[in-house]
Amino acid sequence: MRYTRRILKSSIDGHFQRIFVRCYASSGLGLWDEILTNEIRRSIERYWKSKISPQVPAKTDGKNHYVLSMFPYPSGALHMGHVRVYSISDSVSRFHKMRGKNVLHPMGWDAFGLPAENAALERKVSPVTWTISNINKMKSQLTQMGCDFHWDREIKTCDPDYYKWTQVLFLKLYKKSLAYQKESFVNWDPVDKTVLADEQVDQNGISWRSGARVEKKLLKQWFIRTTAFASSLYSGLDSPMLKEWRDVIKIQKHWIGPPTGTSLDFPLISSASVSSETPRIISLWTDIPEHIHHVKFIAVSKDNFLSKSSQLPDESSSSKAEPFWKLLDTKVVNPFTSEEIPIFLTNIVEFPRARDNFVGIPGACQASREFATIVKLDYPPIPEDSGDQEKKREEVMAEARKMGIGGYSVSSNLRDWLVSRQRYWGTPIPIIHCKKCGAVPVPEDDLPVVLPEVDNEKFEFQSLKDSPLWLNTACPTCKGPAHRESDTMDTFVDSSWYFLRYTDPHNRQEMFSRVQLDCVAHSREYERALAAQIIMLAPMAPQFASELWSGFCSAKYHLAGDDETLNIDKDVLEQQWPEIDPEYELDLSIIVNGHSLEKIKVRRKILDNLTAEEAARLASESPQYRVFAGDAPIDSFRFHSESGCDGRIYFSIDKKFSKAEITA
Repeated sequence: MRYTRRILKSSIDGHFQRIFVRCYASSGLGLWDEILTNEIRRSIERYWKSKISPQVPAKTDGKNHYVLSMFPYPSGALHMGHVRVYSISDSVSRFHKMRGKNVLHPMGWDAFGLPAENAALERKVSPVTWTISNINKMKSQLTQMGCDFHWDREIKTCDPDYYKWTQVLFLKLYKKSLAYQKESFVNWDPVDKTVLADEQVDQNGISWRSGARVEKKLLKQWFIRTTAFASSLYSGLDSPMLKEWRDVIKIQKHWIGPPTGTSLDFPLISSASVSSETPRIISLWTDIPEHIHHVKFIAVSKDNFLSKSSQLPDESSSSKAEPFWKLLDTKVVNPFTSEEIPIFLTNIVEFPRARDNFVGIPGACQASREFATIVKLDYPPIPEDSGDQEKKREEVMAEARKMGIGGYSVSSNLRDWLVSRQRYWGTPIPIIHCKKCGAVPVPEDDLPVVLPEVDNEKFEFQSLKDSPLWLNTACPTCKGPAHRESDTMDTFVDSSWYFLRYTDPHNRQEMFSRVQLDCVAHSREYERALAAQIIMLAPMAPQFASELWSGFCSAKYHLAGDDETLNIDKDVLEQQWPEIDPEYELDLSIIVNGHSLEKIKVRRKILDNLTAEEAARLASESPQYRVFAGDAPIDSFRFHSESGCDGRIYFSIDKKFSKAEITA
């Protein structure tokens, strides 16, 4: 192409600063005109597409290089965060190809999860239809970007060919006793009907997604025994290979905690007066397991589930709570001695970090002796033993592991990973429950356990319990009647190993082949989200948040460093409170005569500026309001809204609703 007017370029400090001016071209390709129209832009894209499109070159003698960008959740449309991170990984991929390397640059989809299921419920379509439609749209957009992805290695976590291997992974953990099921109190969202992590519940006990008040519910849940790896995870952070990651190491060490003790499960013995909503075991932590045979009491705080059935002293009248203690009806059994141990509700002892219980061993602990004296609890002295205490400690922990009650070196704050979810759209847990045989793993030859098909015209599932034909099956061991596990896995189980499947996505014999990972790319969004979480944590846990913020700010490179809302030179408590996107749609809840009618979506920038009259007019024009209220006169209305939050408008109208109308 011959330009009739030159483009000026100047070099400043080794960088090119381009000065763009209008340019003209001779006939050449015939793509340029004085006005660059959309049609000309598309012609340019078509011209270059075949030249920059992914080509599968012959394998060279060069080094293998794996460029991994985090796979996206298929929400339906790319945003600029996607464009940014995938442009970066595309540039890295092309750079290493030009250096003669064999580059792997794959793409896939983190396709399971609650957002897709809720969207499908709202639209009365199946989650698979909704998800695949979104994937097709986003794949088309990525193709238009011209990114150099290996689409022949594309994976979707909702594809049975993928989640078969997630189930295989689960069974491998189960057979090694690293996946297990037990009763646990969980955060239960009564609207979304699923378990929530602690981070998904605000300080007022409200679900971050549905806005419902969260309930504490006793459920039998599946866990991954992450505590079994606490010691190696903690010591592994001291590897010289990680010296450039010292800021992240500081955060992770704080999260894992020094493994100075062990967690042990003790059986509970409850009296008839104690609620049936009480677990059969209690998890206890001690830093002196070598003396576990000499436990004389257990102390629990007012936050422990055992305190719920007990009358607590009134602490509202004074700024400092008065010391108190109370002997509970419930006891624990020491599994090492079969001795029944009393439990005290108290605020006298200092509980271990992140724990609401304390193991009392007066013969070996001064704090235990002081409490035993207060409650007049007799205890014999521990015989002096010249033996190796460290050896005794290891023997006790080995015995605990053999009994399946814990016994791994761990800090007081690290817990096992709760991975079960009570929803449809996730990987089915491959376990069958039989009254005769108990929990039986599905034979690997019968995998994958595929989700039941649903009516594409009217998806109404809330969980796999809603599909009895799928739920009822035969026991693989005794062939008698049994039922499948109805919980699905947390989506993080699916995304914990996807980068390995990329290396051999069509392998039907094993999960993956083995190859070195060279580069991982993530987006500015992840960094901004981390900063926002630390800032919002600060009012509740300022010291902890300050430590996290210090590590965050000391990192070498910041993707979100030019964000005007962040100032890494200031303390976390001086940061601007995270703002919700003005274009984000918040809920305006309509309540008529005390009955919740519906929620309508209103952009944040509009909702923040609505007057009460405007909100009333907007709500009264909604289809549901018109159906229910009709032409009934409005006696009064009240509008409640705070900046960046969902709003509520309350109507009092001159009409009585029938029971059928209310439940419709």
